[in-house]
Amino acid sequence: MEAMATLQFLIRQMTKSDLDSVTVIEQVSRLAPWGHDGYLRVLDSPAGVRALVAEGRVGEEQQGPVMGFVVAQVLAHEMEIYQIAVHPDFRRVGVGTSLMEYVLGEGERSGCRECYLDVRRGNLEAINFYIKHGFEVCGVRPRYYRNPSEDALVMRKRLKT
Repeated sequence: MEAMATLQFLIRQMTKSDLDSVTVIEQVSRLAPWGHDGYLRVLDSPAGVRALVAEGRVGEEQQGPVMGFVVAQVLAHEMEIYQIAVHPDFRRVGVGTSLMEYVLGEGERSGCRECYLDVRRGNLEAINFYIKHGFEVCGVRPRYYRNPSEDALVMRKRLKT
């Protein structure tokens, strides 16, 4: 029996050359669209913004595809995760968990006490993912999302400082 290869990836800073891949992941994940220009603004943002990608590794030095990404911002003693997504081809193999753990670690190293995010009330897969990572529902934003209109659940995780 042939052994399965271990999926390898590297988490690194998002660059302009990643934006085409990031927008594809955004579209197939049905995120609130930021588009190429929105992510470009993020890359040009001031300190405090964390824009990271998980990049597949084919060999020791060969880059593979962008598998997922996360965008968050540190504001004083809080972090907010704005976007996190993994391409459907790479879900349920640890990419999302690695991105989440990495960005939460960035928040902790920056002295953040809490992390917040919004999620569609009907996105049970994402809600369960966030609960698995220690987030709890702490509020609701009625009709926050459009196309289709839907409430957002506000979720919070207390961080170690």
